[in-house]
Amino acid sequence: MKNPFSSDYDDKTDLDLINAAVAGAMAALESLILRHQNYIYNVALKMVGNSYDAKDITQEVLIKVITKLGQFKNESNFRTWLYRITFNHFLETKKSQKEPLTVSFDDLGKQLDSIKNEDLSDIEMYELKVEIEETKLTCMSGMLLCFRERTAAGLYSW
Repeated sequence: MKNPFSSDYDDKTDLDLINAAVAGAMAALESLILRHQNYIYNVALKMVGNSYDAKDITQEVLIKVITKLGQFKNESNFRTWLYRITFNHFLETKKSQKEPLTVSFDDLGKQLDSIKNEDLSDIEMYELKVEIEETKLTCMSGMLLCFRERTAAGLYSW
C-alpha cells in the first residue's frame, strides 16, 4: 500500500478503489479507508490539537466518507475531498459545542482556580495516564503558541 504522504503517491489507485467500492467491493472500500485514515487523523489533529478529539473526528469522517463515497465526482483529488469533509465536520462540531471557548488568560485562570485541587491515587494516575500526558502536551503547545504570538507582536525584546 502506497503512503498518501509520499512523493510517489498516485491518485489513480484511489480512483480504482473508489470505483470498485462504489460497485460493491468491500475489500476495495477497506483498502481505501486504511489508505487514508492516517491522513484524516493528521488533518483532524492539526485542527483540534489533541488525539482524543482527533480520533473521534476521524471515525465520524470515515463514516461520512463511506456513506457519501458515491457522491465523489472526481472534480478534485480524493485527498482534497477528504480534507474538505474533515474541515466541514470540524466546523460543525465547533458550532455545536455548548461550552464557550476561553478567550483570555484571565478567564482561563478563573476556570483553573475553580477546580478543586486533589491528589490522584496511584490507580487514578495509572487510569488517566494518557489524558495526563495529552494535557501536558496541549499546555506546552499552548504556551509555545502564545510565546510565538507575543514574540511576533514585539512584546518580548531580548
